[in-house]
Amino acid sequence: MDRPKQYLPINYHRSSEKKESSSQEQAKMSTTRLTALNKWERLLAKEKLQFKLDVLHQRKQLLKEGIPKEEVDNMLPIVND
Repeated sequence: MDRPKQYLPINYHRSSEKKESSSQEQAKMSTTRLTALNKWERLLAKEKLQFKLDVLHQRKQLLKEGIPKEEVDNMLPIVND
């Protein structure tokens, strides 16, 4: 509106303040959710990498123990994703 603030109805000020605080809360919640999601994705990626390292270590141990490579490949296949 083009009218100065002193001429606007009292309820107008309150409703615009509520809208501002509500949008600020929503933005804060969105940021918090994105941060949590980002942390979760990093954790999953870290766990996935650790699992791959464990499988490679197990393969190496089995090959050291003299188990044929074909058998190790059948038990613990390497999958690229």
